[in-house]
Amino acid sequence: MKSNKVNLAIIGMGYWGGNFYRLVNSNKNLFNLKAVVDENIDYLSTNFDSTITLYNSIKKMLNSNLEIDAAIVTTPTSTHYEITKQLLESNISCLVEKPLTTDLKQANQLYKIAEKNNLVLMVDHTFLYEKSILALRKLIKEGGLGNILHISFERSNLGPIRTDTNAAWDLSTHDLSILFSLLDDDIKKINVSGKAFLNNGIQDIVSISLEFTDVFVTLFSSWLHPEKSRIIKVVGDKKMAVWNGLKPDQELSILDKGLEERMPSNDYSVNIYKIKSGDITIPNIDRSEPLKDVLIDFYNLINNGSGNELNTKELAIKVVRSMEEIDLILNN
Repeated sequence: MKSNKVNLAIIGMGYWGGNFYRLVNSNKNLFNLKAVVDENIDYLSTNFDSTITLYNSIKKMLNSNLEIDAAIVTTPTSTHYEITKQLLESNISCLVEKPLTTDLKQANQLYKIAEKNNLVLMVDHTFLYEKSILALRKLIKEGGLGNILHISFERSNLGPIRTDTNAAWDLSTHDLSILFSLLDDDIKKINVSGKAFLNNGIQDIVSISLEFTDVFVTLFSSWLHPEKSRIIKVVGDKKMAVWNGLKPDQELSILDKGLEERMPSNDYSVNIYKIKSGDITIPNIDRSEPLKDVLIDFYNLINNGSGNELNTKELAIKVVRSMEEIDLILNN
């Protein structure tokens, strides 16, 4: 690069691509948006700046004389591997919408190409940049909830319906990235069940349970439920916490709740445990737009190699590996 500004292309102008387009335009001190690629480019209603070149294929962009340093890939999951591979082999760093791929061998191959060409390959695990999730992580790591017993994740809505990946690949990958930032342990056992109602072989509702050494985890994903939910519940032996992504400014609640063992009694009608129900604390958390922080992190990685310590190659590979195992169990 001839300057600190990154010459950028956005590949895919769906919902997520539109969000990145907005953020890139508001950070013109960091990026020169040079190209937008979408197979339906002629039908998009977006009013693109005249300085942006439009293409309906990756091949046309790569065959042009346009100087591109980096690309944001926000296309359907099933296309990530081929598109990202072409870009990396053309010496273009990539920020790829999660999941990187649905195949562990392909994911590893993409990182090998990136490392060989000294390029940045980053996955958009957006929730690793969410301040309230980071506050929950800090609370757990510092022992504020005591020993963690159970973590449950629920991510549902009515749509959008995918036809190339199931609800777990679409939704639970978010929660796995969060989970692996909260726990240092590896999964010991996986149980999965799901049902495909709309498209054969593509599960619309998926329930996953994961056993770690000392922690039991459940993940529920659905795009067939009547209301949107983004909820994490953490059960500790001292306190508990609830994260609700649909409660702006009050996402994280810390509950002084739990069970306390009673003194021995000859009265067998008395439950051996009593419920402790204390205060509910909602911490004040500074807010920022996580996707903007993702974009800035991508810029920093390209320019100076420093980035979010949680959103690593190792975590991205762990997500793909775990989801591949979950998918194998689900479909057998």
